[in-house]
Amino acid sequence: MNTELARFLTINFISSLIISYVVCFILIKFGLYDVLYIGNLFGLYFLVIYGVNVLVEEKFVSNNKNRFFTAVAYILFFDLIFIATVPVLFGLDMFKAQNVINLIFKGVEYNFGLTPIFYLFVFAIVILIYNFILYRAEKN
Repeated sequence: MNTELARFLTINFISSLIISYVVCFILIKFGLYDVLYIGNLFGLYFLVIYGVNVLVEEKFVSNNKNRFFTAVAYILFFDLIFIATVPVLFGLDMFKAQNVINLIFKGVEYNFGLTPIFYLFVFAIVILIYNFILYRAEKN
């Protein structure tokens, strides 16, 4: 593996984790313990949008389906590390909180529990949409 590529990937990944942890720390300082998963959005945005763009510009990754495979790999790996490290570093169970949406359809009440995993999935979809917009912008 190219040492320049390995150095960039390491620095980019560690920087995005630091960004996420700083956002989590700020949320804890404001007493927002139930929404620590928002820190994931900031780290993912930096990691995928900035990181994949640099990889495409430096011709390490081609601007086709490989761009999306790289983005999905980044998202999966980052989410696993985030889920594993945030409860250990901050001593809080970020999966304890749960939002509930109540919908009534034809007289039947449906309760949808939205856990942080749901929000992490939504953040991943949003980041992939941003990645697609950047892909289309570079194609034109």
